[in-house]
Amino acid sequence: MAQRSGSGVGQITCPLQAAEYLKHAGRTASALVAHGLVRLPLGRYNAKTHILDSACGPGIVTKLLLSSSSSPQEVHVPGLPLSPPPRVVGIDISADMVASYVGQKETLGWGTAEAFVQDAGDLACFADQTFDAIIMNLGLFMVPDPAHCATEMHRVLKPGGHLVVTTWKRAGVHHLIQKVVDAIHGPGRQNVLPIPPEWTTSEKLVRVLRSGGFDVNQEAHIRAEAVKWQVESVEEIVEHLSAPHWMDKHCSGWSEDDKVRWKGEIVNQLSEEERATSSVSMIGWVCVVPKAEE
Repeated sequence: MAQRSGSGVGQITCPLQAAEYLKHAGRTASALVAHGLVRLPLGRYNAKTHILDSACGPGIVTKLLLSSSSSPQEVHVPGLPLSPPPRVVGIDISADMVASYVGQKETLGWGTAEAFVQDAGDLACFADQTFDAIIMNLGLFMVPDPAHCATEMHRVLKPGGHLVVTTWKRAGVHHLIQKVVDAIHGPGRQNVLPIPPEWTTSEKLVRVLRSGGFDVNQEAHIRAEAVKWQVESVEEIVEHLSAPHWMDKHCSGWSEDDKVRWKGEIVNQLSEEERATSSVSMIGWVCVVPKAEE
């Protein structure tokens, strides 16, 4: 059992809360990390296996590891759920995300999982070589010191264990929002993209993980994977992207006339393919790298 941090990080909240995250991004995040999970040696995992779900959010990774898909809309990964179930620890800096994780644990019966509030960039509560696998889905570019985070993940991973990290190469939904903002306010006046440009390159991911001690081979360990942000209709795209999370964040200080233009510009900026498929293409970097045997 890991020791809980006394750093008070539970008082820090995530801008996008758990229910909103699941509604707006849950399936897309699941689809992206699935490309990494399928490359793990899942057949070797058993009840003694110990997995860290780092920056766990509401439990998207843990759900794939431990729960059978209950609807056709959910993501399916060959070899999952794992049986017998391994031990899984989820950590996240947001108390709201952890509360959602715990709620899913109780609802879905994750008897071998636990979660607690902890900064994913600070793994001091874990002993060296604790985990057989570490999965960090869309979290590494958000920690204040990614290089230190990589070093810590290397430290707590067992030799021969695997690290799975995902980042965005092109976050299509955010690029759509950028086009909407540019159409209303003019290009270059307001940047809404959440990821620094260097993080959209695989080279940045390689440098950070190598600095932490991982022997990353760009061709062997990192792949660009396409996923879709998918809803049922163009109207639903507009509804999702007009939620308070988007408008409160990006329309602060706008005039009422500009705010009124928001929904119409979402429709205007959709491509013909996006309108026809009610989806937006996303491309992620998926890295699966083993820690060298001693």
